[in-house]
Amino acid sequence: MALDVANNMDDINRILRDSVRLNPIKLMRPVHSLLLLESGADILIDGIGAGGEVIVGDGFDLYGAKINLGNSIGALSLGGSLGVGTMSVNEAYEEYDAMIYSGRIMAKYEFENRMFVRGAIETVIAAFGLEDVFVDNRVIDSPNGFAMSMDMDTGINLGVYDGISFSPFVGVVSEYMTIEDASDASIDLRAGAAVKFDYEMAGIKYEYGMRGALYSDMDYMIGARVSVGSDMDEVGGNADLALVNQDGHMSYKISLGASVKF
Repeated sequence: MALDVANNMDDINRILRDSVRLNPIKLMRPVHSLLLLESGADILIDGIGAGGEVIVGDGFDLYGAKINLGNSIGALSLGGSLGVGTMSVNEAYEEYDAMIYSGRIMAKYEFENRMFVRGAIETVIAAFGLEDVFVDNRVIDSPNGFAMSMDMDTGINLGVYDGISFSPFVGVVSEYMTIEDASDASIDLRAGAAVKFDYEMAGIKYEYGMRGALYSDMDYMIGARVSVGSDMDEVGGNADLALVNQDGHMSYKISLGASVKF
């Protein structure tokens, strides 16, 4: 802890309050941002895909890779992903690294009246490379954190114009995080919308989309996605951008991927 930079008792109290060594649950703040970046992303592929992502946040950055799998059975779409990444953190007077392992499953059902429901569960395991962390009168090294997020939305797909759709939705998100003996839980409502525009030319399908959501705790998420695919060759590619504001901390994500249908 950087107590040597303190000029008075207020500085000391602030440093102690913000210290991740004394308050290990604060190690999970970047993980919360990662969950927000994924939550509400209505991205289901039909096949198998892989890609990489870069996330830059307030005091951290992450470089990772993911494998995606999905399939549609009538009006029901199912999907899942597994990811791994390395995170570097430089905040609250500390510098440390972490390994991030994530898994996500998602389902969506579209009714004939254009209403839809969707839900997702995501888990994250974080292995922090930080020494001398104080937990219940104990000093430990390299603590491990676990987080789980569950969200469910309902909305409607509105055809605005040929190839253009507008899909408002409302939903609820619950989140649980724990690291050693410290834990935190929250439940938030959210409302948002997605806009998609797609067309086909010379056998190639193009899709452009934007999405956004506002949470009851005043966090928000905004994203944009471009995908290109060929039904004849059964291959495709995509690029995704997203940002979140979590308690005043901004995080940004860019990901690139490719997929093959089966």
